[in-house]
This record gives sequence, structure tokens and C-alpha cells, in this order.
Amino acid sequence: MEKQTDTAIRLTNNEVKDILGTPPKWILRWGNLLLLLIMLIMVTGSIFIRHPEEITGSIVIIPVKKEVQISVPLHATIDTMLLKDGALVIQGAPLLKYRQANKVYTIVAPETGRLSVEQLLSKNTLIDQDSIVINIDPSDQEYRVKGVFAGTAITKIYPGQSLEIAINNYPKEDFGVLKATVVTKPTMDSLGNAQIAVKLNNNTTTSFGKILPIKTLTKGTGYTIISNKRLFAWLLSK
Repeated sequence: MEKQTDTAIRLTNNEVKDILGTPPKWILRWGNLLLLLIMLIMVTGSIFIRHPEEITGSIVIIPVKKEVQISVPLHATIDTMLLKDGALVIQGAPLLKYRQANKVYTIVAPETGRLSVEQLLSKNTLIDQDSIVINIDPSDQEYRVKGVFAGTAITKIYPGQSLEIAINNYPKEDFGVLKATVVTKPTMDSLGNAQIAVKLNNNTTTSFGKILPIKTLTKGTGYTIISNKRLFAWLLSK
């Protein structure tokens, strides 16, 4: 009886092994077809999907015109502040009034630009230290912009190329970037770097519509796309 049972178990095990060892042909057929379809999708996608290549460099921005400084005589007392910090003022517009020797004087804007209040100028404030109280950033301000990239970029950057600039201390996630254009062919400096001159497209207005207060030498990072290869070609070049 035990021999018959053992024989039956061995026969059953052999049948199971036969079934597991020889999967149905339709599984192999559909599996191969599915694998081929996945590979086809990947190859097709790599042909149509593009892979942008980006290079970065350091940027320096220098205002051409100096700020106009407005001063009030020492020991004068502020009577009325007529405009707020950050206001756009027109040449000749009254800025503030102050009192001195029982007389009231009015200071007007000598130039059109954006106002920057440097001291507390509320009513009856006594000016007892630095007499410069207001700066005006000229509205027609121009900027000299220089970019420095790795020497390998000298053959990859050209006049008319678009450039984006992220200004230090103004995260691009919050403030956006400055749009710019390359205006000169790159030249090699003594350190082997590629230097270019750049023009800001909208002065200091960022892609988020915010105006950055660039009044002195300011640094940032420039980004430019040097190629936009199809993913398939990019993979082959690696």
C-alpha cells in the first residue's frame, strides 16, 4: 500500500514539474510581444523627447548712473514727508518739507526715478547725523553686465543667445530671473575663462514682474541652453 502511495506521489510530482517547466506557448508569445512593445515605446520616445543641455557662469551687474542723493541740513526738523519709500517720482515733484530757523523749505526731485528713504522721516524728526535722507535711482538707469563662463563654453556661446540670470540673495523660486541677451562673442581671459557682454532685456524687472533694487555692483548666476538634442542623440553621444 505504501509503495503504491509513493508511486502515486512521484507521478503527481512529475506531472507538476512538467506543467511548470513547460509554460503554455501563448504566454511566451504575448510576453515577447509585450516586451517588444515596451522597447518600441522607449525608442520612439527617445526620438521625440528632447534633452536640453545647460551651462552656467558667474554674472556681474554694475549700474552706469549713480544714485541721486538728497540731503537735509543737519539740525533741521522734518515737517512733512510727501512721498513713500519705493515711490516713482517725477523730476520737479515735491519730496519733503523741513523746518530750520523758523522757516519751512521744500525739497523737490532733481531727477525722475525710484525713491529710497534712508532715514526715519516722520514729522518733527530731528536730523542729527548723516544728512543724506533720500536716494533716487534714475528711471533711465543702464547697466553694464559681464558674464564669465568656463573656457570650454567659448565655442558654444554666441551673440543673440538668450540668458537667464538669478541674482544672489534673491532666490529665483521667489523672485524669478532676469531675462538677458548675449551681445558679444566670447573672449578668453588670462585665466582661460570665456567672457561675454550681456544686455538685460527688461532692466531689473524679473520674470515674476518684480523690480530688484540693484544700485551697486551685484553678482548672480547666468544660465543658457547650448543645445536641445533629441534624447536618442544625446544618449548616443554619451
